[in-house]
Amino acid sequence: MANSLSYKTITPDRFATYLARYEDVVPDNLRDLDAYRFVTVPGLLEERRSEGGEAWLEKEEVQKLVDWKLKHGTFRPSLAKLVASNTEELIVSTTKNAFNSTKQSTQDMVKQLAKNLKGIGPATAALLASCYDPENIPFFSDELFRWTHWDGILMNTNDTTSPLKKPGKGWSRQIGYTPKEWESMGAKCKLLRRRMSAASRPVTCLDIEKVAYVPGTEDVDIEDDLGDVSAEGDKHKDEGGSDDEEPPQGIKDNTKRIKQQSKPTSLAGKKRKGDVQQPSEPTTKRTRSKRLG
Repeated sequence: MANSLSYKTITPDRFATYLARYEDVVPDNLRDLDAYRFVTVPGLLEERRSEGGEAWLEKEEVQKLVDWKLKHGTFRPSLAKLVASNTEELIVSTTKNAFNSTKQSTQDMVKQLAKNLKGIGPATAALLASCYDPENIPFFSDELFRWTHWDGILMNTNDTTSPLKKPGKGWSRQIGYTPKEWESMGAKCKLLRRRMSAASRPVTCLDIEKVAYVPGTEDVDIEDDLGDVSAEGDKHKDEGGSDDEEPPQGIKDNTKRIKQQSKPTSLAGKKRKGDVQQPSEPTTKRTRSKRLG
């Protein structure tokens, strides 16, 4: 479909349009936290790696990243309290070991972060890892998972597929925050990046996260040639979910981890049937009620 927003068929130009629109959609009160997560922390990690050969995060930095996550998604104050219970020494040593081991894969990095730090589940561990390498490691955001799983299909690193079993679909699809879900999201991001690179329009995992945020926030219907083939279909609505305690595994990192800034460039998707028809360049935006901050 020419106008499809599916991750499988979105064109480079349409991708660039949605990437540029991220700045129009994100709430003003989150811009400082966005700059901290997208620019400041990756810059700090790169600086530490360049000067001393090792990168790490400090407690205050992790707490601020968790604040970013909670204000972008479902606010759970208990999570912030758990993260605050970690000592400075534990956070520095855990992140240093996770980021600097040359013998482990990305999945091992995230597993180590989730295993050793209180309040750090798969999604938050992926957030910390994404700050270390925003080019190659995707953050487990609700919008990114639902966008790449609009078709109801799980995919592993060998491109083997199976139907999702969680209830709901579209932007209401329930998320388990499981290792398999994160693996699937990473595999699909890799396919999209490969397709964009083939068109001489390379993108990063951070770019993909921002693109998914726009239609997710505006509740845009994603056209998909395959439809939803999940096992449960649309039986239930998502109630929000939380980080699973078991860390994610499966996303293989076979590329060099380097820092790369994303460059925004602007379109809108097709609204759900029954909505008032909008121009191709919408001037309004709306956010879902669950967003706080």
